[in-house]
Amino acid sequence: MPSTHVRAVCLVLLLLAPLSFVHAQSISLGMRVPMREFMWQDGKSAGEMKLDDKQRLVWQFQAANLDQMRAWGGEWNIVIARQWRDGPDGFARLRRILAEHERRGVQVVLRLLEEPSVYGRMQATQSAEYGHDQAYYQWVQSVVRACDGKVRDFLIGNEADVDLTRSHGGAPDLSWPMLVDYDQYARLLRTAVKAIKALDPGLQVANSGFSDNSVALAMVQDLYDRAGLVPAQSYWESWKDRAGVRAEGWVGLYRLLRQPETRRKIEFVRRALREPEGSDLFQLHYYRNWQGLQPMLDWLRDEMRSAGVLRPIIAAEVGYHVRPLSRRDSDGKTRKFIDWRYYSEQDHANDMVRVFATLLGNGVERALYWNMRDVDDNGTVVRLFPATTDPQRFEANRVNRAFRMLSRTLGGAHPAPARVPARAGLREFRFTGPTDVSLLWSEFGELDGMLDGARELRDIEGKLLRRSDIGAGYTDPLYVFW
Repeated sequence: MPSTHVRAVCLVLLLLAPLSFVHAQSISLGMRVPMREFMWQDGKSAGEMKLDDKQRLVWQFQAANLDQMRAWGGEWNIVIARQWRDGPDGFARLRRILAEHERRGVQVVLRLLEEPSVYGRMQATQSAEYGHDQAYYQWVQSVVRACDGKVRDFLIGNEADVDLTRSHGGAPDLSWPMLVDYDQYARLLRTAVKAIKALDPGLQVANSGFSDNSVALAMVQDLYDRAGLVPAQSYWESWKDRAGVRAEGWVGLYRLLRQPETRRKIEFVRRALREPEGSDLFQLHYYRNWQGLQPMLDWLRDEMRSAGVLRPIIAAEVGYHVRPLSRRDSDGKTRKFIDWRYYSEQDHANDMVRVFATLLGNGVERALYWNMRDVDDNGTVVRLFPATTDPQRFEANRVNRAFRMLSRTLGGAHPAPARVPARAGLREFRFTGPTDVSLLWSEFGELDGMLDGARELRDIEGKLLRRSDIGAGYTDPLYVFW
C-alpha cells in the first residue's frame, strides 16, 4: 500500500508530535530460546533424564541455542514458569534453567502462566492479604523467591485477549475454547502485582501482552469512530499486508468490527491500556509490517497518556509472519506451515531491521526476536536461524547477520534527535551512546544530500559501502555513522 496512506492515517490521529524519552536503561535486544517443560526436569541434566529421541534432540538444540545467542548479540530470553508444572519439584527445574542462563551471561525475563482453574476460584473482592486468590498469590511469591534476585521483570500471563488454549497447552482443566474477559484477567494481574511488589517493590511487572491483531483492531475501531471507514481500512491494509496475507476490503472490515469476538478483543485492549492494575510495563507483540508500527506505537502512547497512565513499552515478541499452509495430520489435528512461495530472505531482513529501528527509535528499550531456531519450521513465523537436524549447525544468512549488526551497533545506545532534514518518504532513527549512528531509508530511493557529514556507511549486514554504491532507487535500510 502506498506509504502516503499511512501518513494520512497519522495525520488523522494527530499523533506525530516529537517524542520525549526517559531512559530507565539502554537498548537491549533478545532472542527467544524455548525451554521445553521436560528440559532439566527436576534439575537433572539430559544424561540423567529418560528422554525419547525427539526430546533429546530438542534438548540439545536449545542448549546449543543458548551457547550461540550471546555470540550473535542476544542479551535476554523469555523463560516460562507454569503454575501446574513449576513448584511441585521445589522449582529445581526453574533454578537450573536460570543457572544455565546466568552461566552464559543471558538475562531472563520470566513469563508466569496461570493454571486455568484460577479464573473459577478468584474472588470478586480483593483481600488485603492475598489479592483475589490465595493459591495463585502464594505460587507467584514462591516463584519470585526461587529466582533469588536473578530475575527483575515478570510477564503475567500470555495474550489473555485470545483463546488460552494457544499458550496454556498441557494445563489441567483446560477446555476449548477458553476465553476470559478483562475483569477476570485484571483480578489475576492485580493479585500478581500485589504478590511481587510485597517481596520487592523494585521488581517490574508487565501485563500479558496482546496479539498485534487485537491491538490493530482496537486502533482501527478508534480510527473508524474518529474519521470513518476509509482511513480505518487504509491503516488495516498497511498493518496486515505481507507475504501473501491480504487485508479485508471495506465491507469485510466493517463486518469484522461488529463480530462479538472482535468487540471482546477491542474492549480488552482499550481497558488494558487505561487500567494498568499496578503494572509497570505495557507488553507489545508484533509480527506484521513495519509500515503499520509507527502509527500503532503513537496510538498506544496516546491512549495511555490520555488516561494519565503512560508507561514504558517492552516488545517481548517481535517476529516475521508469512502466509501459512494448513495440513491435517494423522492425529486429526490441523497444523500450519510457512508457505515459502511468499517468502523472501531479503524482504525479511529489511523488514526486521525497519521494525526494530522503529521500536528502538521510539524509546522501546527492550525488544526480542521470536524465535531463534528450532528443529522444524512448524507455524507461520520465520526463525532467525534456519531449521536443521544438527544442533551445532547455525546457518548464517542475511536475516541473522542483520540482527547481529543491530545488536552490535545499537546495544547500549539511546535514541537521539534526528540529524537528517525531514523529507517525504524518508525515515531516520538516530542513536547515540557507544557511537553516533542513524538507521535510515527512503521509501522512494531519494537520498541526495541526506548523507552529507557521514564518516562511514554500512548495509544492514555490516558491509562497508561507498557513496557510489548508493544510487538513485536505493531503498534498503542503511547505517550512517556520523
